[in-house]
Amino acid sequence: MITLDAMLLRGALQVAFFSIALAVIYAGARWLGARAAAATLLWGMVLTLGLTLLVGSPWPRWELRATQRAASPAPAPAASTPQPTAGAVGQNPPVEIAPATIQQFTLSDYAAEFTAALTEPRPVDRNDSVQWSWIVLAATAGVAFGVLRLALGLVSVRKLSRESTPITDEPLLAVLHRLRAELALDAPVAVRESASLSTPATIGWRRPQILLPAGWRTWSDGERHAVLAHELAHIAGRDYLGWIVARLAVAVHFYNPLVRWLAARLQLEQELAADAAAARAVGDRQGYLQTLAALALATPPQRVAGPARTLFPTRSLLMRRVEMLRSPLATLKSRPLTSRLQVAAGCLLALAAVGIAGLRPPTLVAEEPIEVLSYTIAEHEPLPLTLAPEGSMAALSVRPASVVERPEFASLTEYLNSLPPLKETGLRAKDVAELLVIVPEPRRGLAPRIVVRLHDAKTCETLIEKLSAQSNLKEVSGGEHQTWRDASEQLTRYDAATLVIDHYATTENGQPPELLNPLPEWADSWGERNLAVNLWADNQKILATGLRQELQENPQAAMIAPLIEKIRHIVGSLSIDDNARFELTASTDSEQSAKQVAATLEALRVLAQNGLAQQRNNAPEEHREMIMQALDVIDAAVAGLDIKADGSSASMAYEPDQSVAQIAEVATTLLPAVDAARASARRQQGLNNLKQLGLAMHNFYSVHERLPQASSTDYYDYEAKQWRKSEHPHSWRVTLLPFLEQQALYNAYRFDEPWDSEANMRIANTLVPVMVDPNSTSSTNASYFMPVGPDTAFPKDRALTFMDIRDGTSKTILFVQAKRDTPWTKPEDIEVTADGKLPELGGFSQGVFLVALIDGSAHTLSQDMPEDILRAMFTRDGREDYDLSTFRVPR
Repeated sequence: MITLDAMLLRGALQVAFFSIALAVIYAGARWLGARAAAATLLWGMVLTLGLTLLVGSPWPRWELRATQRAASPAPAPAASTPQPTAGAVGQNPPVEIAPATIQQFTLSDYAAEFTAALTEPRPVDRNDSVQWSWIVLAATAGVAFGVLRLALGLVSVRKLSRESTPITDEPLLAVLHRLRAELALDAPVAVRESASLSTPATIGWRRPQILLPAGWRTWSDGERHAVLAHELAHIAGRDYLGWIVARLAVAVHFYNPLVRWLAARLQLEQELAADAAAARAVGDRQGYLQTLAALALATPPQRVAGPARTLFPTRSLLMRRVEMLRSPLATLKSRPLTSRLQVAAGCLLALAAVGIAGLRPPTLVAEEPIEVLSYTIAEHEPLPLTLAPEGSMAALSVRPASVVERPEFASLTEYLNSLPPLKETGLRAKDVAELLVIVPEPRRGLAPRIVVRLHDAKTCETLIEKLSAQSNLKEVSGGEHQTWRDASEQLTRYDAATLVIDHYATTENGQPPELLNPLPEWADSWGERNLAVNLWADNQKILATGLRQELQENPQAAMIAPLIEKIRHIVGSLSIDDNARFELTASTDSEQSAKQVAATLEALRVLAQNGLAQQRNNAPEEHREMIMQALDVIDAAVAGLDIKADGSSASMAYEPDQSVAQIAEVATTLLPAVDAARASARRQQGLNNLKQLGLAMHNFYSVHERLPQASSTDYYDYEAKQWRKSEHPHSWRVTLLPFLEQQALYNAYRFDEPWDSEANMRIANTLVPVMVDPNSTSSTNASYFMPVGPDTAFPKDRALTFMDIRDGTSKTILFVQAKRDTPWTKPEDIEVTADGKLPELGGFSQGVFLVALIDGSAHTLSQDMPEDILRAMFTRDGREDYDLSTFRVPR
């Protein structure tokens, strides 16, 4: 069996590698906003704990069996199948690979091996009484202290809650009730006063409470509104539970400064996400910032005593939020988090965790001679880097064909081809020769430019037809290259097989960047371009986005901040042939700086190798062979990192011993879990869309004191501050635009023209993400509809108020999800009558559909629910009695 010492060392290395991967993915998620960044970090903390649990498990396992055997000759290809030769693909000859065998575990085997790994007694050598080394003792003491401190903190929080007093101030509770409805919070929220706090705080997740300091009575109405909105946003995001998970990860990995830094970043991102939600609820971003600054100045420098202090925000964190929000680069508006990006981030984190967890001791399995496969991979001309817009701060090139054309990845390729982005466009993974993503500086207001090079012109034409039809893009004449565009997106055909995709809705001039630009200075640093992955990043530009200040202010990161500051550029690559090889190079400001970077990495490696050497000396004879094999794997992983300084550059390279065939086999086993996670993420995004629409409807009601009509000829002129009349009806979706941060689109809509006039069709062709379900194949068709009928909340002849909803706002449908070919600006919804056939709902996920109720809550319901219950939910005054929880589908 493997000793505890070896397991702990291996686990520490695995968590260190995963933390680095999490930091890289988090840096990309920050571009999407605080909520996306917080979600990425939270899942990273969960996977960190999961990675810790897998240390004692025999699964997953990537291992290379170095069995010597003669390669069987490859079978001759069939006469009807043309085989490319070495000359057809440059100088590279055909590659011969013998796929390795990977040991399979059933569920019962897994449970038995897991239990044995944790409980099997370890023999004690009578001549050596030190079997529990200093590593085990120190780690056990550190984890015990951290977990005990966290437990005492939770007990202290509970005591603090019991010692607090309920707040019965009616105006404050009225504000709380209204904000709960706007944020669609179903659970009751208690508000209490605590003399031990200097700043507001939220505790609990099943029965959440908002604790206010004793000075809350001196706050103005605006300050109370802002504070309650901020704390309710924490409750809506379940931030308290996420913070406990992060503190647990820190307690278990107390020795890892990067885990501590990532946990601190999670708390900050949660606060910034709550600030963004609170600013939307308040309706005045500048006013919210001024209120936050006033509260920060009035807050005394007092901290909670005892172990509970790590579970509460501090005055310094409040001051830091104010400084960050005052920064010219700061924004209280979060970018929409698309389901594709959610799935991409989740898959990257999960694959990184599982891949790192698979560094295991080898299992001795007798291998039979197997047939050797022979194949070739065609080379393709790399994309020109002149397509990178000026001022870019990062670039990533991926060549999928170099991977998916390999026989070992057949199952993975089949799965990728079934994903909606490929299936809906008719593409296959092997059709993509290269994907180039260029990330601009945030100040330019551009989304990343995406360049796709396909294998042939016909495939490119098919893709253009699909994308232009889905987004209603129109071809623009007069340019050197074929172009299709609308108000926010542009497709450009650079050559016969290459497509350039730009999103530019937030640029200052409303125009996409230039197609071709001067060759960037970093072009030569990429080196060989026919690799599976190439990466480049300008570290100084990334630091300028606000990361520099954050590193300097964070105590855990302050030690390495000067070292990071010396890094100018980062270049990375991943090659996949017989084996995989990863390389990362950091260009610094001097030879001395490069040596310091390399020396820091070398010091960590030497420390790990010394610990491993001690374990070899203490290995008992009875299990020495197995323990040595385990230590060999760990030692090879540490020694396999080729760290060196060359001039002003420091590099780190790693070439794992595991074969590509083994990696492909395990990746295939993960596909069902990835698919389930993707479906769940999309469903959750659909629920979030409905909640945002519900909140917009409540804000409309607060301003106009009535519900919007599904279709109306009355529209509000916000400049003149009065209602006006038109001859042409417009949809409720247009009516709510000002309350969805889309005032510019509302102002551009011409109410004196039909909804499908030329001017208004430009509005219809503009993507408003909240109107479209994540599973929709069209970016401009509506996915959410109002039920229209004499007995619903939206009769055709008049607008109602909440007083007319006699069944209760929590039992009456506001919006329903349905798959229809209806542009989102078209004044058309779903007819519901007492005697008519019920409409067909859902259509995006098998067996379920989504609804939003008038109280702002959103739910996933079964399509098998009884017809009489669904009819009762559509009516506003039927006085029916039913229990909705019976028909909810778990998220």
